[in-house]
Amino acid sequence: MEAFEIRVEGAGKKFGRDWIFKAVNAQFSLGEKVAILGHNGSGKSTFLMSLSGFYALSKGNICWFQTEKNIEDLNWYQHYALISPLLELPEDFTIDEFLDLHFHLKKMKAGWTKQKMLERTGLENARHKYLKHLSSGMRQRLKLLAAFVPDLPVIFLDEPCTNLDEHGISLYKELITESKDQLILVASNMKVEYEFCERVIEMEALRA
Repeated sequence: MEAFEIRVEGAGKKFGRDWIFKAVNAQFSLGEKVAILGHNGSGKSTFLMSLSGFYALSKGNICWFQTEKNIEDLNWYQHYALISPLLELPEDFTIDEFLDLHFHLKKMKAGWTKQKMLERTGLENARHKYLKHLSSGMRQRLKLLAAFVPDLPVIFLDEPCTNLDEHGISLYKELITESKDQLILVASNMKVEYEFCERVIEMEALRA
């Protein structure tokens, strides 16, 4: 995979008069595993979503680079996958239809097929069910596929183990292990979601 980097320069985000984070300078590179930690309401998700371009900054800049070439912010989405409670799945698609659409837009990693995805997640017998009829745990397993199977340099994970049972959490850990060459950023306050990370960012430190 080509060299990839996200650079944060004097970045700040506020809602109303309250700064969620301000004057943040940071750099994230391919292969890093980064945990963004803080209590509920501390702004973990806001910081993560700002890095992805989902939220506009109040000040400063975030720049993405591939082999030192700047990527326009309108094209960032082509280089990452994202799990977040803020993002809904298309309710009127079946699992089959959703996977077909998703991987029409995003290339699969080598060695993956739709059948393998269904078998790994235990969703094979539900492949013709509409997403609106799935349990919350089944939906989350489908989100794991949408995040980890695309061949992309960056994965953003916002509370990725929400609604997962023991088997779902084991699947998450396996997918993390298989994604060692990617840049992964996790917003969480649950150790099971970020215990693999070598680098930690505390939201309290980003308000200074």
